[in-house]
Amino acid sequence: MKTKYERMSRLEKKDLYKKYKKDKKEFVIKMERMFLLCYVGIGYSLIIFIYDFFFKKSKINYILDIIIFVFCLVAYLKIYNTKKELLNNYAIKNDKEYKRSIVKKYKK
Repeated sequence: MKTKYERMSRLEKKDLYKKYKKDKKEFVIKMERMFLLCYVGIGYSLIIFIYDFFFKKSKINYILDIIIFVFCLVAYLKIYNTKKELLNNYAIKNDKEYKRSIVKKYKK
C-alpha cells in the first residue's frame, strides 16, 4: 500500500520538503550531509576500484573497495527510507492540523 508521501505529486513533495526544511533546519542539514558523504564514498570506491584494476593491485584492495561501496550504498538506502518515513509522518501531521483548522472555522 502506498503512503501519503508516495501518492503526492512531484511539486507537492518539493513544497512539503521546503516546509519540513524550515521546521527542522538542523536535522535536514545533517541528513543532506550524510547523503553527500554517501555519494562521495560511492564515487571514491568506484574510482579506486578502477585504479586498482588498471595497476594490478592485490585482492585485498579489491575487497576493501567493494566493502566501501556496499557500506555507502546500504547507508544511502537506509537514509533515503528514513527520509521518506519522516516526510510521510510530517505530511500526515500537517494534513490533520489543516483539517482541524477548517473544522474550527466552521464551528464558530
